[in-house]
Amino acid sequence: MRSHSRLSFPAETHFIPQLFAAYGDVQSGPDMQKLADRLLRLRWVVRWECTFDLERLYAATSYASLIDELFTAWLRKEGKKRWGDKTPHNVFHIPVLHMLFPDARFIHIYRDGRDVVRSWVRAPFGPTNIVEAAAEWQRFVRAGQQGGATLPPTQYLEIRYETLLADPEATLRSVCRFIDESFEPAMLTPNPLLFHQRLQRVPVFGGMVRGLGGEPLLVQTNSYKWKTAMTPEERGVVEAVAGAMLQTLGYETEGYPRTISSIERRFWRLHSRVKETLVKLNTRDKLPWIGTVLFMNRAALRAKFRTPKQS
Repeated sequence: MRSHSRLSFPAETHFIPQLFAAYGDVQSGPDMQKLADRLLRLRWVVRWECTFDLERLYAATSYASLIDELFTAWLRKEGKKRWGDKTPHNVFHIPVLHMLFPDARFIHIYRDGRDVVRSWVRAPFGPTNIVEAAAEWQRFVRAGQQGGATLPPTQYLEIRYETLLADPEATLRSVCRFIDESFEPAMLTPNPLLFHQRLQRVPVFGGMVRGLGGEPLLVQTNSYKWKTAMTPEERGVVEAVAGAMLQTLGYETEGYPRTISSIERRFWRLHSRVKETLVKLNTRDKLPWIGTVLFMNRAALRAKFRTPKQS
């Protein structure tokens, strides 16, 4: 989509609904300036390498207008007209995002959970074992569908990843109709952000590295690899956790007789969280993220203890 002459998507944000939950619809001058300054220090925003208009940011009269002005700086850098955010966790906040941006269009792309699991456990982020990855995949898809069900049909679109790979032009034409933009042949050539090429976790010690490996972002043959790349036991684990969702989405299942107890699931959840933390700590470039992590943790606590009246 970033190859379109009018559309652009910066790096994933991870903060739009989260900070709204923490601070609400900030409108006053001093509070707006304080929040704007905090946004500009977030590592995700720093990575945009934009020139921001502080006066326009400080003059925002709502949280939504502050976010829009933030993205407008990105559009100026890109020379584009419309912005989007592709943060995966947004599927958990669709009603809130719709409230903030009533005219927004939501595109939910889902993929066979077994291929997602394979990708996740090798990625520089996310779950580190099959049980937790399968549970997370199911949680993401379910949240997206439940949130989408609250929207008008003109504002929510589901796309099957395998369909996109099999016929990208037809799929992208349908997306363009959905967002009221003209299809452009350039869209068939991915235009990834440069930082994706550098997204590798270089360890301080040992050989534990989780990275993207420099693979292209769109490969037509990148589907149903689970059939040959996963063992029957591994496929059985995914089906035991998320088989019902696979069937709901129309994916074939194999019916391996595998069950996973609640105790086993709790163990693998803890295992994933501990290992994710160790991977992050065993990374040379972790220092720039510490301030962002601490701020987002404080924001999460603030959101948790805000009263309904404040929100």
